[in-house]
Amino acid sequence: MKFRLLRIGMGGGINSIKEKYGNIEIYQQDRFSDKFDLNIRFNPDGLKDQEIKIGQRFYVYEIRKNNKVLHQIKYFIRLLKICKKYHINIIHSNTPFLYGLVPLIVSKLLRIPYCVSIHADYEKCESLQNNIIPKVMGSKRIIELIEKFVYKNAARILPIRESMVPTLIKKGAPEDKIRIFPHGVNLTEFEENIEETVFKNKFNMPPDKKIISMVGRFEKVNYIYDYIKIAELLSEQRNDWMIVMAGEGNEFTKVKNEVRDKKLDRFFLLTGFMTRDDVIALRKISYVNLCLMAGFSLIEACAAGRPVISYDVEWHYELVKDNLTGYLLREGNIRESAEKISYLFDHPVIAAELGKNAKGLAYKKHSSEKVAAIKENIYQELLSR
Repeated sequence: MKFRLLRIGMGGGINSIKEKYGNIEIYQQDRFSDKFDLNIRFNPDGLKDQEIKIGQRFYVYEIRKNNKVLHQIKYFIRLLKICKKYHINIIHSNTPFLYGLVPLIVSKLLRIPYCVSIHADYEKCESLQNNIIPKVMGSKRIIELIEKFVYKNAARILPIRESMVPTLIKKGAPEDKIRIFPHGVNLTEFEENIEETVFKNKFNMPPDKKIISMVGRFEKVNYIYDYIKIAELLSEQRNDWMIVMAGEGNEFTKVKNEVRDKKLDRFFLLTGFMTRDDVIALRKISYVNLCLMAGFSLIEACAAGRPVISYDVEWHYELVKDNLTGYLLREGNIRESAEKISYLFDHPVIAAELGKNAKGLAYKKHSSEKVAAIKENIYQELLSR
């Protein structure tokens, strides 16, 4: 039996995807093989009600987000209609919270296998930035109960990283239901040669500066202000470098102002939104990829073949192997971060070797072909129950 998948996505819908990536090609990671007869993405937190066809038998549905009870009822009814209309045989939610509970109820009513994937250490993210974990009537306790209920009743629980498993078990997730559901990257995109001079000219980067790159959202959860602190220390030692930060977010203007106030302008380039092609090029020309907190972007940083420096939080240890693919540093260790960057600047042979190893590990763990096979096997398990 072929898969007829309904996957519940989050994160603001198509508009947010376009803002972050410049297109909606990220959805293509769900199109694995001819084992899929139908693939539908449903975003319950979009900016408007819409339906978009993005490929052969591949659709994206959205409903406009609001915080009223009627929104959840509308969400429930729309899911029910889609499941019946398209004869869905797998429901996959990207969240264990309220937006994951509604499709679970639909799955029980229609007797469709339901799985839920976990995409972050939500408690860790909440400690760095409030409002990561949603509330119901101002209460996180209700959300905690919903999360446990979802884990108890899901057929499969799919953390995207091994590091999440112990926390899930502590929350009551049955261990026999847990499968790792990793991110995959089209690594062929990283094989193209980049003309460094041309790329630097495009963004007015000084041709003689070593590039330290950060790609991601300008949010507190990403330790965004630590980049400025690291730059302050590094600026006291040398001036042959520049930090290029690509992305947008709630803290963008504040970061820009703080860089100016600390008179670090000549060491920073804040590009705002950058297309995916340019992001890949930036990663490849970087001397160091600085990923203090990263998810999908950490895979891309490693795939670019340059050394990576990260904090030892969440899942980073799975790709950032100390002295092998880069440096894994204690959370908030500003001084050592600056020292390691400077060390790599002065030891290009070691930097090249670490980058080569990082690329190899990314290919081994996260090639789109390998990951697609893992995901298809999990979906097949659901249909075979």
